[in-house]
This record gives sequence, C-alpha cells and structure tokens, in this order.
Amino acid sequence: MKFFIILLLLFICDSIFSIDIIYMSNNDKISGSIVEMSKESIIIETEYGKLKINRTYVTKAELSANFDENSNTNNILLKYLFDNNIKNTSTIPSTQVVSGTLTFSTDIDNIEQSCLENRETGTYISINNNSQLMNYNDFCICFMICPTDPNRTQYIFSQWNSTKETQADGKLAISFKKDVLIIYLVDTEGIYHTYTIPNIIEYNTWQSIIINKNNSTLALFKNNGLIKSIDLGFHDLLQTEATIILLSARYRDKDFSSYSYLGKIDQLFFYNKALKENSISHFYTGKSF
Repeated sequence: MKFFIILLLLFICDSIFSIDIIYMSNNDKISGSIVEMSKESIIIETEYGKLKINRTYVTKAELSANFDENSNTNNILLKYLFDNNIKNTSTIPSTQVVSGTLTFSTDIDNIEQSCLENRETGTYISINNNSQLMNYNDFCICFMICPTDPNRTQYIFSQWNSTKETQADGKLAISFKKDVLIIYLVDTEGIYHTYTIPNIIEYNTWQSIIINKNNSTLALFKNNGLIKSIDLGFHDLLQTEATIILLSARYRDKDFSSYSYLGKIDQLFFYNKALKENSISHFYTGKSF
C-alpha cells in the first residue's frame, strides 16, 4: 500500500470511531487511535494502553479522522486518492465525467500507478452537483501537486460558470501561474474577490497545499506551515449551481483546454467545513511525515 499523505484531524471525542495504523521499520504494525503527534514522537492509544513511539522507527502511517456525528458539515465531500483509479471515495454520493486522457504515474515515494498525471490540454474531471457541493460557506481543500509547466495559467479546482466585469456566477476557484497561487471567492452579492499569493508554487517537485476558509478568514498552508492568513471582510459565499471542475476551468463557455493543469496530482480532499488550525496537524510531502 502506498504511503499516504497525512492529514490528521484531532477532534475531541469520547470514543474511537476508526482505526489508525502505524507501520514500523521492523515490519511491525501498531493499531489504535493516535492522540498526539510531534516531530519526535507519536502517542497512540491501543487496547494495551498508551504507547509513545519514536518517529525515527516509523516508516509510514494510515490515519483516520474522528468526526462529530451530530454535525452534517463534518463530511469529506470529495476524497480522491488516485490509487490507480479516478474515484471519489468519500461517503457523500456524487457522479463525475472524465474528459480526455489521464494516466497514472509514480507518486512521491516512487510507487507506480499511485498518483494521477495529466500531459494534455483539454483534460478535466467534471463533478455533478449535489446540495452539499452547492451550499457550503466554509471549506477546507487539500491536495498535493507536482506541476511541470510554469508558463501557463492552470486551475486545480473551479466551481464557476461565468464572469462579467466585477460579477461572477461561481463560488470558488484555485489557479496558479509561475510561482503565484490565485484564489477566487464570490460573495453573496455575486462580486468576485481575487487573492494572489506569490512565491508558493514550485515546479517538478512535490508540494502539499491546504486552503482553509473559516468564517471571514482564509488561511493558506504549504507543506508543514501556515503561509498566509487573509481577512476577507465577508463570510458567506454565493449559492450557485456551478459544476465543480478539477484540473481545468471553463474558458469562453465551452473551452476547457486553455486552463488545463499539467503535471502530477495526488490525495485531493474537499471538506464543507473549516478545520481549526490546531486540527490540521500534518500534511507532509516527504517519506517522514
């Protein structure tokens, strides 16, 4: 099994809803619920009690999130692992259409068929709407990319139909060109806002990105750190029926080739809930998570 990017959500709960697994360098496996992580050690609650493990001896881990079952906003709406398939493995039903040719390639750990790669323009994934994909206001989107072409505007995520002057029929879009990451949000008046963050995107190397909107605050994380926090001045987003497009965006109505993402992508998650900063514990890009 490939090495998972770690996204550890430490929510307070009274019982264990799912199992975390730690893989040791001596081929042992330890199962339980991880209660604390640092760069030096991991503390895991097992049936035999709490164990403190030196991370030097950990090769990889599979971690799961415990959610408040009383809240309908705790679900992962989109969960793409890209392990030799293009499938949303979240518990929220959605259908999709894949246009063009997407291939599977080696991931950050050089494991074959373990990430998605796009080498052609005009290729994208279109996700059919449901009520939760249309009606969110806060969100957290996480993904890992290794882009190859710095000279074109490329979109990772676009929920956008059209733009006219300062108005837009859309909700959220994420793009980049050269080293600049660009985030677009549409407020309830239909006015779109543009946030540009330079010195973020690197080429021909893996990097993990988390974009987290919590009320009127937008936060950007790269690899293991908070890069920028932005006061938006508004909270709610426009309610729209715009379809979500991954790996491209609509240009002049029906053209999807102008904004195609070129490169590798892995582990894309989309939550209709803001995650607290201290809950986003790890989202690393290296073998040592």
